Amino acid sequence: MKPFRVIFLALLIALSGCIRNDLDYPAVFGGFTAFEVEGAKSVKIDNASRTVLIDLEEGTDKDHVKLLSYTLTDGATLDAPLGEYLDLTKEIELTLKTYQLYKWKIVGTQHIVRFIRCEKQVGEATFHENARTAVLTVTDDQPLTSVVITGMKLGPEGSVIRSTTGYETSFSGASVVSREITSFPVTLDCVMERTFDVEFKGKLTSWKVKTVQISVDAEVREVIPWCHKADIRAVCSGKYPASLEYKKADDTAWQEVPSAKLAGVGISATLSG
Repeated sequence: MKPFRVIFLALLIALSGCIRNDLDYPAVFGGFTAFEVEGAKSVKIDNASRTVLIDLEEGTDKDHVKLLSYTLTDGATLDAPLGEYLDLTKEIELTLKTYQLYKWKIVGTQHIVRFIRCEKQVGEATFHENARTAVLTVTDDQPLTSVVITGMKLGPEGSVIRSTTGYETSFSGASVVSREITSFPVTLDCVMERTFDVEFKGKLTSWKVKTVQISVDAEVREVIPWCHKADIRAVCSGKYPASLEYKKADDTAWQEVPSAKLAGVGISATLSG
């Protein structure tokens, strides 16, 4: 009987290795049902992409956003606490646990209105946010040694331009000069690239601004027709007095548009009738 018992025991052990556990855990989704932060215009919870999309007000400090509250789906827990403040300058990755694991991310967006205004400016300044650089364009008759900056906003609402550093030309030659900025307008030597220090809620960031000259020919750039009027946008060199004139296609005489407004090298008007 002993050989039989040994064979039977071995058979049981072999069969036990073939038995499958069919008791699967139930599929329970792990996600957010609500999410609230201070200084947000809107918050959207996208279950399909497992993303919390936060659109921030312009004046919100993006790297120090206060988390007010959030709720999870039933049975879900976070693998790690979020903390009182969130740094939304980058995506936040996290995992929610139920019987399964669900990867989520928190993404913050923020639209900031930036501008640079100067005399004899051509078009709007262009900005490269990630590199913190900007390009300002002026007419070719505007000396780069004396550009009159009439206004500037490089940071969020409430930020202040504190100072600028750049090469300035003098009788002894070019040298690096730092200047405090207390108000606009301010006249600057912009032959070389300048750095502007921006303060927002006690933090300083730096932007580099390059000024370039271009030749501008007088031309009508855009005509926007409406039912009973047309908005006209044109440019001129700024070197000479400029005006807008119009005529019917089959007329020979031109008439001046009396409502034309000249701002730098831009001309705008509304033609009625």
